Amino acid sequence: MRPVEACRQNSLDLLPRNFRFHSQMSINVTSASILPMGKMKLGGMTMTKSSASIVILLLLVGVVGGFAYTQQNQVKDLSGEVANLKSDLTAVRDTVQDLAARPAELVFEQPPAGPPGQAGPVGPAGPAGEPAAPIEERIAELYEIARQSVVGIQTVSGSGSGWVFDSQNHIVTNNHVVADVSEVEVLLYDGTILQARVIGKDPFSDLAVLEVVDAGVSLQPLPIGSSIDLKVGEPVIAIGNPFGLAGSVSSGIVSQKGRLFPSQAGYPISNMIQIDAAINPGNSGGPLLNMQGEVVGVTTGTISNIGGFTGVGLAIPSDRVSWVIPALIEQGSAEHPWIGIGGLSVDTAIAEAMNLDRTMGLLVTFIVPDSPAQQARLRAGDQLALIRGIQIPIGGDVIVAVDGNTIVLFDDLIAYIDENKSPGDEIILTIIRDGREMEISLILGIRPPP
Repeated sequence: MRPVEACRQNSLDLLPRNFRFHSQMSINVTSASILPMGKMKLGGMTMTKSSASIVILLLLVGVVGGFAYTQQNQVKDLSGEVANLKSDLTAVRDTVQDLAARPAELVFEQPPAGPPGQAGPVGPAGPAGEPAAPIEERIAELYEIARQSVVGIQTVSGSGSGWVFDSQNHIVTNNHVVADVSEVEVLLYDGTILQARVIGKDPFSDLAVLEVVDAGVSLQPLPIGSSIDLKVGEPVIAIGNPFGLAGSVSSGIVSQKGRLFPSQAGYPISNMIQIDAAINPGNSGGPLLNMQGEVVGVTTGTISNIGGFTGVGLAIPSDRVSWVIPALIEQGSAEHPWIGIGGLSVDTAIAEAMNLDRTMGLLVTFIVPDSPAQQARLRAGDQLALIRGIQIPIGGDVIVAVDGNTIVLFDDLIAYIDENKSPGDEIILTIIRDGREMEISLILGIRPPP
């Protein structure tokens, strides 16, 4: 191979075809060609071999120099990006260190605690600024504290639950647990069996009191809270002996308040607490506790179409317990206020039949002879009307308020009287009679025994 051809070949090997500079300028080296007589033609110009070699060398120098310049700029750009990344990493590291020094600000799953001495949303609050305990932990704590005050009750006809009411070893349970007996066995959490006698019963509230007769026994009472302060949705726990399984605990929430539940005495128990904590046979008489460990109710029964628990349990409110139980301890019975009427809540059909302009209130359909209602000259219906296939006496007084409190349903009157009045108290009934609204004074009597 001749020198010029070698130079040409080597120069072409150094550059890729259609090489593009970073400045977007290009040169096509394939346009160089060799001419006879030792001359070359480059870009339309004819020159000697030596001149062509010089030109090619200059071009190579320019190409390599431009390539090096381009790479140098790219290296500078990359160095700047690396510096920026180092700065970002330093900022992230500083942020992580700052957050690690303040762990209290990273608590997302726990609700904030209330002020000292009050309970947090799902557990007892500690000192100000500390989160409330998770509800599972709180339930375990309450159970450990309360279980020594919850007892099993065994009778000749069945079993139930109860809890220690005071330091005099009085035990609260349901009346239906001990209705037919006067003596029972009390089973403590540690397996100890004590003897007790029934000293008071109230079938209208389904409550009863036992007194432990064993000498030298000191039982721990449970604190009693106010059921009126309960909120729908508030967590509660029930402790008892379902199916004879001693010391069982279940948890749930307050599903609703103000329910009516039938009693064995024929009168509904007002202001019952509806819960979804599991209640089964054997739980009757056990305590319902709030998250402060206070008794807010006495578990009593369930509503079910299948005979087992279906998520609707009922408990007697502690506000009723607070006045009934002391009366049972003192005199063996409790007195309940009484009006002496029967009636129906006014619905659309009754309102249409009586030409009433409102679907509210209590239609009086029956008056007990010699009752406070008869003495106050309330009137019952004396005209029979077929309503929904049933003969109903209409035309009587419709009670729409008591002491200024609106009566929408029969339940409202029962609840108001039960929770706010005593025998001998006066109430003012607002009634509708013959299309006119008027007021009647009535003195409450004592409810007759069942």
